[in-house]
Amino acid sequence: DGQLWGNPLYNWGYLRRTRYRWWTERLRVSASLFDSVRIDHFRALASYWAVPVGSGTAKTGVWLKGPGMDFIRAARRAVPGCSLIAEDLGLLDDGVRRLLKDSGLPGMKVLQFAFDPKSESDYLPHNFIKDCVGYIGTHDNDTVRGWLKNADPDEARFAMQYFSIASEGTAHWSFIRGLYATPANRVIVQMQDVLGLGSAARMNTPGYSEGNWLWRMRPGAASADTAKKLGQLAGTYCRGRKAPA
Repeated sequence: DGQLWGNPLYNWGYLRRTRYRWWTERLRVSASLFDSVRIDHFRALASYWAVPVGSGTAKTGVWLKGPGMDFIRAARRAVPGCSLIAEDLGLLDDGVRRLLKDSGLPGMKVLQFAFDPKSESDYLPHNFIKDCVGYIGTHDNDTVRGWLKNADPDEARFAMQYFSIASEGTAHWSFIRGLYATPANRVIVQMQDVLGLGSAARMNTPGYSEGNWLWRMRPGAASADTAKKLGQLAGTYCRGRKAPA
């Protein structure tokens, strides 16, 4: 039946006539708060699925053309220097891939999507490209420990073999090391995985409207030993910090 989100569509015609001012103001504020801004559902800038009001399922939708490079160029003119990341996940086609290439924005690679033993995924660490942002998982994924427990057994077994993991209790450090070792220009690890927490610390479960975004890191949870270990990994893989002695 598809995903019937129920949110209204952007009026791209009006936004284009106003040079995307509503969007660029949002980006300007975000850029003042964060080092980088991720454009969620980037594929919709190429084309998006539009469902008529009152539809009972998403089956009745149609693909409509998004603003494409016109939006990207306007954003860069209005907010120069804003570091953008493209969330290029989901149903991708040639139009999305072309827009990503034309925009020059780094896309995303997610380790938890990599371990289908029946095919060689682009998300496997040895297939990463430099111009990307690597993740173990996003806000929509389980933690490493939770994923290993709940994933398809063949996928979990492949991951354990790939990273030479002897114990699930230390698997989060193997995933972090594996991510740091990729050629990705930037990697992002959620604190739940740095701390080695289970599914109870998961940030969000797609499709559920309650019980999400509740996890908070307690004071003192990130110890000096944890910081040292992260620093050593950063130094080992030349990620901007010399490893502590």
